[in-house]
Amino acid sequence: MTNQHDASRSDARCYAHLAGDYDEQRFSGRDGRFLYHCDRRIIRRFVDEARPVQIVDAPVGTGRVLHYLRDLGIRVAGVDITLEMLGTARKNASLDKHTLKLANAAKLPFEDGRFDCLSSLRFFHLFPVQDRQQFADEFSRVIRPGGYIIVSFTNGMYAGGWNWLKRMLGFKTVFFEYPGEVKRLFAGWSIERLEGNFLPKQWWLDSLPAIGGVLRRLTQVTPLNRLCWERFYLLRKPLDG
Repeated sequence: MTNQHDASRSDARCYAHLAGDYDEQRFSGRDGRFLYHCDRRIIRRFVDEARPVQIVDAPVGTGRVLHYLRDLGIRVAGVDITLEMLGTARKNASLDKHTLKLANAAKLPFEDGRFDCLSSLRFFHLFPVQDRQQFADEFSRVIRPGGYIIVSFTNGMYAGGWNWLKRMLGFKTVFFEYPGEVKRLFAGWSIERLEGNFLPKQWWLDSLPAIGGVLRRLTQVTPLNRLCWERFYLLRKPLDG
């Protein structure tokens, strides 16, 4: 197994130089704005169901979750191992309800059961399957019994298996979600909601009122969410956990 500290240091080096234009590269232009609004809709819908008072976002990155929720009055503690990302996140932070900390996601600086909810977006795809349990265990530790985790996984079955095909052909890819992996990582937790963010080529049709609305509803149901680029889970910790 890769040493968690070595993996985290490598990840920090990888993202330090990206912090300045990370959002511009990914969330500007037509496609970027589409992605931003897809994620925002899902996160706000999940948060509305979880009704947390305080969330920890790990890693906080450039502060997208802070931005998604900034009008809701929810306190958010954002952690990241990259100083440069934290610097960018401060632009989306409000002093009265957001705190930012330099920390390793494998060793969060909080006591057990501190938070109602944890969000972790576009994180697990950075690590191979054998390295993911350490993060799942730590995320679970800081959530109170009956609390929630919002987590996303890149889907190898996007468009019917396109991502797995690319990997088989030798193209560089991220690490995908494996069948049954979420239930293994968060054993005993219940899956309250499962949604995909977008179907293949959906951004071409999203601006059409009738078609766009139908496609957005389809991403919320199984098995069509299995064809989406990412799958977002709302998980609930057991009351005796």
